[in-house]
Amino acid sequence: MRIPDAYPEGAQVFRGRDGLKRWVASTKEIWDEWRFEPERFLDAGEHVVVLVRVVARGGSSGAVLTGRPPWACEVGDVEAER
Repeated sequence: MRIPDAYPEGAQVFRGRDGLKRWVASTKEIWDEWRFEPERFLDAGEHVVVLVRVVARGGSSGAVLTGRPPWACEVGDVEAER
């Protein structure tokens, strides 16, 4: 997962299961609420583009963030990650 520069936590890259776990942990430190609402899945060959709505609420500020960033996901071998 590549986090864009525009996100409050800044540009970062998280890979594999361990990367996803690190991202979730860092998200919980900053946000009281953070969720993705998938709206559409697009077949892009070896990738899937997921159109999502992001809803987040800041932990200390209570500020609400919403947006619709596209996500490109590469589906790999789940067993190879274990």
